[in-house]
Amino acid sequence: MSQLDPIVNGASLYINGLIISNNGTTPHTKLDIAAGQARDSNNLVDMILGDYLNEGTGTANAATTLNFSVKGANGIDVGTIAATTWYYIFIIADSSNKNATATIASLSATAPTLPFGYDSIRCIGSVKTDGSAFLLKFYETNNNSTNRFFEWDAPIAVTVTDSGTSATYSAMDFSTGVPVSNYGKVTVYYIWDPNAAGDILDFTPAGATGDYLVNTAITTAIQDGTFSIKPLTVSSVPKVSYKISAGTLTGVKVMGYDMNL
Repeated sequence: MSQLDPIVNGASLYINGLIISNNGTTPHTKLDIAAGQARDSNNLVDMILGDYLNEGTGTANAATTLNFSVKGANGIDVGTIAATTWYYIFIIADSSNKNATATIASLSATAPTLPFGYDSIRCIGSVKTDGSAFLLKFYETNNNSTNRFFEWDAPIAVTVTDSGTSATYSAMDFSTGVPVSNYGKVTVYYIWDPNAAGDILDFTPAGATGDYLVNTAITTAIQDGTFSIKPLTVSSVPKVSYKISAGTLTGVKVMGYDMNL
């Protein structure tokens, strides 16, 4: 079956399946991408990965393994895996159907370097490495066809600016736990140590004019909580701002993020 066959054509710019996870055996350098199907970024080609349609084979839908230790199809596009780095994951295809549909990891969110013969792409997610160039552990769920939620196994700390005591909105860099492209709402965990009842802690997307989340202390006890917010991009970096009337914002962590694909 050709990838251009209208029998398998789905809705515009859809994604079905293609859930990403850490490989069970080699989670630090390999990803498993579940079988699935997606329209390419130009909305022209239906790309089928694995035996997604299970067409008469009688076999289960097998995942494809993307190995960061190799270069090219089902590997990294250029170079070698780097420490503390975001990578974008793509499904790639050959519209002439001469090369098998595959996956690739790239530093670019829009233009991976493709192996010879491949001409169609679709970004299906993002991952990050730690200081040892190991892939961080995460879990992905499918909110809908083109929106995925990536949850970190260990929430990632954000540097709290101005010692956590800024009386005016101070922007925090969320790129430690949020990719700089295609992100949506972010789930945030915070810890606040107020001085007295009536102290106020506010959060807002960086540069926004309104108070997005207002926390008023009832007692002097340390408070913590979670909320979702859409950071605003400032100088190509996703940022969220806080301000505080008294007390100290002692910690902020990214628990996970939506990715709009």
